[in-house]
Amino acid sequence: MFKFTKVVAAFSQKTALMIGLVFVSAGAYAQQPIDISRELDKLPAFKLLVDKHPEIRPQLTADISLAVKGGAEGAAAQLRLNALIQDYFGKYAAQASNESVIGFVDQFVAILDDVKVKNPGVCREFIGGQGGVAPSSIDHAITNKMLDAMAKVIETGIRTPQTKPTLEWAQPRLMKAMQVIFDKKDPNFTADFFNPNTAPYQICHSVALIYRTIKETLPQEEVGPVFRAMFGSLSNM
Repeated sequence: MFKFTKVVAAFSQKTALMIGLVFVSAGAYAQQPIDISRELDKLPAFKLLVDKHPEIRPQLTADISLAVKGGAEGAAAQLRLNALIQDYFGKYAAQASNESVIGFVDQFVAILDDVKVKNPGVCREFIGGQGGVAPSSIDHAITNKMLDAMAKVIETGIRTPQTKPTLEWAQPRLMKAMQVIFDKKDPNFTADFFNPNTAPYQICHSVALIYRTIKETLPQEEVGPVFRAMFGSLSNM
């Protein structure tokens, strides 16, 4: 049982680090000089966040400007953005509608499926949210769908907040899904996502398999709350 808990904890803490990575990459801000603050307002999820939390706008605009320039300062800014968006996304995902969170998961899995076929070499970087070449490896149409799904999560979390499920409630259900995966003995599945010796393809495949198995194994009424508990555990708020 402890093994399952460790797997779930590592998975849920690490995968959402790439939320900020995808979020920032989607605007393609580096192509030409633009008004970052104005462009933020064109992204629904960002606009909802800054309307609700205007105090974060200065950091967002400053760090996005640095991130698109690259270099050491850009890398540090990207990490700050990842942490900031992870916190707020986790906060609102935990109280969002079940339908919106499941929709987000579906789009995240679609990206994993796309990356593992077109550029599996970046799967480790993608899951770890480390920046680099991962954003350019993601199909823009799929990324935009994920951003739309993320906006719905944040919108429902802000406007119609639900009671937050606890990770303690979710853990036995997560372990049930993990047991199903282990029992199937899928040769491409690994729980060791961050081992440098793990084949990159296996990382995307395994994370997507976990999400899919949760949806297929658990009763329908538990799927959304389990995902909400997972994402909620990412927030320090």
